Amino acid sequence: MGRGDQAGPVGQGGRHTAMPVRLQPNLELAAEVVVVGSGVAGLWGSLANTALSGGGFTGSGPDFSVADHALLTRQLAQGLAEDSLVECLAAGGEREIQRLSEIVGTRIVYVGGGRYELRSTAEAVIPGKTLTGALCEKVRLSDVRVVENATVLGLMVKDGQVGGLYGVLCDGDVFRVTSGAIVLATGGYAGCVGQSNNAPRLTGDGHMLALNAGGSLRDLEYIQFHPLGIEEPHLPSYIVPYPFPRGTRLESADGRDLIASHFGPDATLQEVCSAHRDELSFLLLKEKMSSGSPILRLGAFSHGDEDLFCARLLNRYYPGEVPHTIRVGPVSHFTMGGVAVDRDLSVMPGLFAAGEIVGGLHGANRYSGNALTAGLVQGRQACLNAARYSKKEGNRRRLPLPDDPILRAAGKGDLCDLPGRSRLADLKRLARRLAWSGLGPIRSARTLETALGAIRALREEVVHAEVPKGADLALRHFELLNMVLLTELATRAAAMRRESRGSHRREDFPQSDGAWQRSIFFRKGDQGSVVTVVGG
Repeated sequence: MGRGDQAGPVGQGGRHTAMPVRLQPNLELAAEVVVVGSGVAGLWGSLANTALSGGGFTGSGPDFSVADHALLTRQLAQGLAEDSLVECLAAGGEREIQRLSEIVGTRIVYVGGGRYELRSTAEAVIPGKTLTGALCEKVRLSDVRVVENATVLGLMVKDGQVGGLYGVLCDGDVFRVTSGAIVLATGGYAGCVGQSNNAPRLTGDGHMLALNAGGSLRDLEYIQFHPLGIEEPHLPSYIVPYPFPRGTRLESADGRDLIASHFGPDATLQEVCSAHRDELSFLLLKEKMSSGSPILRLGAFSHGDEDLFCARLLNRYYPGEVPHTIRVGPVSHFTMGGVAVDRDLSVMPGLFAAGEIVGGLHGANRYSGNALTAGLVQGRQACLNAARYSKKEGNRRRLPLPDDPILRAAGKGDLCDLPGRSRLADLKRLARRLAWSGLGPIRSARTLETALGAIRALREEVVHAEVPKGADLALRHFELLNMVLLTELATRAAAMRRESRGSHRREDFPQSDGAWQRSIFFRKGDQGSVVTVVGG
């Protein structure tokens, strides 16, 4: 999907596997099920039918029941979660975590309170990459066919039923896949929003695929922020992970202890980051605007701390000398909004979804650890349901390619237009800045209206611009267009929701309003315009 969430395994999927299908120009393929995406949901789902993560899962355990898991998920969702999705997650979490550990061979340890942690090797800076690598190896050894470095441009639909997809390879060659069912597992859209610890490619291309095919989007205003994003100019925008070394403090630029002053003398930094993540993000952004970036003052690493995720991350960039202080600030971390699905994870006939792209599970906020667990549970469920649908329908009609301007432009060869590439990069950075100004942790009518006006102007510019020639530039244009359209919808929803609920905080409407215990949906109307529907 897009330039990064590319078409995964054909027949199921993931981009990073070996054994790729080597496509010839205009090659056509057929499959029972196609999975688009290469994250945990897509890779695990593909195995069911044949990663910038810290490696934390939530599931039932000896001291944490299925009912506990469902209850806490609903509490964080604040009335906006679909019961069937919550129940499925809670009931299947422990089973899928154990199955993952057994099949993939990674060590996942139950640490109590419903928390499972991935134990990666000491060399692995990001534990989630250990998991993704292990899943890729399993897919590599399976009979899954893989299309690599492919951008899906659209889904082929006839009579309301999805029957395939089409796209372009990085060299401009066109491909088409006829399929009985498709699973979208393309991740979220936090990469749209300014400062983010997500991969830059996660800009919601899969969401726009579903919307353009006839699906609905919901709860797009709900974006979860993490307060401890690294703001050192020479470091990547990771979050500083806990547990921290003993004595670590979060301070204002002028030295005040922010945790003690705002959450009480007995509060700990790790507890506040876990239980009050959005409140702390709001606070830190306010501090940054008034007096400069807050400082994370690390305690001394002692013997035995070498295995801390925090230590491994910092040692990678400061070999031999871990810094004593790090400037930090909030980053967009996870998106609760997504594609509307039913209890079977069906978006519409022939189209299913799994993982972060799914809306309606997390509601107004996500319970910690549910992201990876949902990828596992929904990845398996969506792929199995898609396979059943495909076998039942037995309908894989060859549908014609649409007259897509991206398709036409991408097939004409890359002209290496460096000024054009620079222009598109500038517009993408602008789109991210505008999204942050409206959809960041601090929201109000003023900030939202200003951002919405600027985003609409940018959308008009991108929509009416001629698609640049060559695969590289045409696909960059495609990603930018999807990014701007989705950002506009999310900002519209945030402006409509005149209350504070979950991760959506309005300075001008600081309280929750029972009348707004409803989701905001978007779908395409008869004339192609996007229609807004406020659900019950």
